[in-house]
Amino acid sequence: MTKQTLRNINHWFFFVFVISLLPILINLFLKIENFNTTEISNNYFQFISQGQILLISIVLLGKSIGELIKDDTDFTLLRNFLIGLSVILLIVFIFSYTNVDTFSEQKNKDTSLIAFVGMFIVTFSVSVFPKKQ
Repeated sequence: MTKQTLRNINHWFFFVFVISLLPILINLFLKIENFNTTEISNNYFQFISQGQILLISIVLLGKSIGELIKDDTDFTLLRNFLIGLSVILLIVFIFSYTNVDTFSEQKNKDTSLIAFVGMFIVTFSVSVFPKKQ
């Protein structure tokens, strides 16, 4: 693994992953009166079922699409695959967010967790994607 790849992974972890989740984590801890694990779990699932993770996923996927389009690479097939995957996920997440009020709380939780995992995979892949220097 090259030094540049490690730098990209560190940048992705701190400036994309951690900072994007910081508002959710702060809000979660502000709503917890004591550190009862049942209360933490209930607040967490209630919070993510409101669509905040979907919004964060939409923004970060949009950023990833922009990075993939602007950067030149020798791996155009892989780049096009990641762009296509990102666009499909983006459309699904936007549709899901616009229907947060009509879906059940359980469906919103599941959709938010899927959005988070999808966003995690795509943004990490983009951070280590080989670019021409």
